[in-house]
Amino acid sequence: MRLTTSRYYTPSGRSIQAKGIEPDVVVDQPIVSPLGVVIHPRSEADLRGHLENDQEPTTPATALPDDAKPEQVQPGAAKPGDAKPGATAPGAQPAAPVGNPPVPGSDEDYQLQRALELLRGVALFNRQRDNALALNG
Repeated sequence: MRLTTSRYYTPSGRSIQAKGIEPDVVVDQPIVSPLGVVIHPRSEADLRGHLENDQEPTTPATALPDDAKPEQVQPGAAKPGDAKPGATAPGAQPAAPVGNPPVPGSDEDYQLQRALELLRGVALFNRQRDNALALNG
């Protein structure tokens, strides 16, 4: 059984197959979990028989062994592909989704809520600026 039968590309034509898209601005969601437990989120690249990205050079898979459970990942254990610019210090718990991701658009959607706060802040700033200009003008 295949879950993905199509190839996916960005509007510029870059393939995102088995890789996904890395956001320009990363908003880390705080994690509430027992100490020492690191949960590895699953992605398309973790599935057996997933479609390969034919535009990117192949790198060692970051998938867990088929018989391993995400909860069995050792805290602080280095996995191939983990080193990224701006990554957390060794021994620090990385920000990763716990359990099921929130429903997009819901109150639990952390990134959406932070974006709305930012927009409200910009609107408040603009309103205060307009009021100050009206008083001085």
